[in-house]
Amino acid sequence: MAPLVEDRPAAMLWVRYLLEGNDAEQADAFFTALRATAAGQRQDPFFPGDGVYGVVRFDNRVPPETGLPLKQLTTGPAVQQELSEWLADRDIGQPIVETSPGEMPLDERQREMVLILKLARRFAQPAVVPIQPEIHEFGADRTTTWVPEPPPAQPPSVSALYQRLSDAELPRWATIDTDGSLLLSRDRRRMAEVFANPNRRYRTYLRDGQTVLEAAFATGDVFEAWLEENPDNPKRPIAHVQRVPARG
Repeated sequence: MAPLVEDRPAAMLWVRYLLEGNDAEQADAFFTALRATAAGQRQDPFFPGDGVYGVVRFDNRVPPETGLPLKQLTTGPAVQQELSEWLADRDIGQPIVETSPGEMPLDERQREMVLILKLARRFAQPAVVPIQPEIHEFGADRTTTWVPEPPPAQPPSVSALYQRLSDAELPRWATIDTDGSLLLSRDRRRMAEVFANPNRRYRTYLRDGQTVLEAAFATGDVFEAWLEENPDNPKRPIAHVQRVPARG
């Protein structure tokens, strides 16, 4: 049975939020909910909030607890707050790019570097701190105990991040690509273009506590990029991109 949708503008606004909001974090769950609803699994208000923004009615042929209903994605104070924040700033979840003089506008290579940093930040895993032994020094009149400083945790390589993002056991995810389109985790071709391009070499390292991504391109150009927290807008980190001067 075809859906009956009421109040289309408000419903479409919800659709855009679920697809794009906060770097498309809800997009895959939204697709799952749509598949469940289209299969006739729900007969619920589509976008309920303080009022009902739109209603979609389907045949209720499957038990309603089956699948992920759209209602679960559009109710609750947290999602209402996130929607309000997204309405105020549609770019929430996207870095604010700052470049060195003469480097504007960014080309596709540099935008892909920022994309990698954004995904590395979003899917960061807690650092594993090695267990450090206590060292005891015995003197004539006292005993001194000290623990050596652990070495700083090294950032994951781009290849390690690529492997993690491609892991079948990682829940499916989506992000906003460099051109503003939706990039799904199952888009293997696009993922390979970004992470396994034979025309560039990536490396990551720490500098002043920041993870720096360096990319050396087949053209001979070398760029580095890194993210900094944004005290004015924590959900929009600041991305710095600059050319690395020629060595030697």
